[in-house]
Amino acid sequence: MVWMLSIGIMLEAEPDIFEKLKSLVERDHLNDYLVDFLLQNSTQWSKQTAKFEFPRPYKATQDIISLAQTDKTAALERLKKYLQKEWYRGHSDTGWHDDHKSKWNIHTGYWCFESGALVKILGLDDTALKDQPYYPYDMVHWEK
Repeated sequence: MVWMLSIGIMLEAEPDIFEKLKSLVERDHLNDYLVDFLLQNSTQWSKQTAKFEFPRPYKATQDIISLAQTDKTAALERLKKYLQKEWYRGHSDTGWHDDHKSKWNIHTGYWCFESGALVKILGLDDTALKDQPYYPYDMVHWEK
């Protein structure tokens, strides 16, 4: 759900797409801080859960969001640390982790979609992230 909401935010999807995603979150009773934050910034959503379904690695996004309220430079630095040291390692238990090593040529790339959505929502200058591994710079700037 984090990926779908994030991609929708980056690509500025139509409101009906977000409504469908919102209905899935409601149906499945998903209680997650990051999902709530992304929904609040893409549709009518007032719920704000304090917990994370997957604290590793997503809890770091709470720091980024909080820092952006007072210091966008610090928020960008925290996001950069998240990308460099936490995001990929934090997914070591997923099926796609290390798929670049597969003999079946199944690798399609590693993309931290929520980082792009946070940049757009929080109004961060992502110039320093352009060549950062895992950061979807081209997707954030797709219309330019």
